[in-house]
Amino acid sequence: MIIKKLGYLISLVGGLCLFSSCIKYHKVIKSEFPQGNENQDCREITHNNVRSQKIYNEFKTEALFDVLLLSDQTRTAYVKNFAQRRGKNQEGYQQLLDREFEENKHWVSFYVLAEIRDNSNPSLNEENSYWTLSLQTPSGNRIEPTSIEEVDIEPEYQTFFNHRFTAHKTVYLVKFPQQDLDNKNLINPNDPITLVIASPTKELPLVWDRKDYKKHAELLSDKDFYWC
Repeated sequence: MIIKKLGYLISLVGGLCLFSSCIKYHKVIKSEFPQGNENQDCREITHNNVRSQKIYNEFKTEALFDVLLLSDQTRTAYVKNFAQRRGKNQEGYQQLLDREFEENKHWVSFYVLAEIRDNSNPSLNEENSYWTLSLQTPSGNRIEPTSIEEVDIEPEYQTFFNHRFTAHKTVYLVKFPQQDLDNKNLINPNDPITLVIASPTKELPLVWDRKDYKKHAELLSDKDFYWC
């Protein structure tokens, strides 16, 4: 009888200890490990505008690509963060935003993070690059890029890539024409945008479709994954 009561007591104490230690980390981290104030939650930008693709040869990784579409949504978030960090006034903010929107009238642009495992041909901006990029129109036509430039990416854009941005990846700014020779849009505002990554033996499309876009409130933040 005594042993039975002792077992109940141990179970009770153990349960109390377990549940009392079940504290969400984000409730204590700010006081114990100051993080500063978050200027911008990028989860909506990342979900809607970043696409990632690993490419394998059987079980061996050949290449990793992370691509950020420089949409109006992306550029607006970039300018907002850029202007706020640097203390720009409303006029300066609007000038920057107008300049970014003007870019999108002429170009379909992407930031591409590339990690190519074949060291003999690792670059995307060489004439005979093993991996190529093309823009596919809704009619199925392929468009070659006007420019592929290796760049240093601004910190604001780095945050949109989240954990995908690493020192092992090379950053490229890739631009395609927005209009054909007759000044007609190659891709209309509501059309899906398809970027095709191709090698001589395989190709993989990355698609941005507004039907798949989500609002901020529909997406979980990192801390929402921690229940205790």
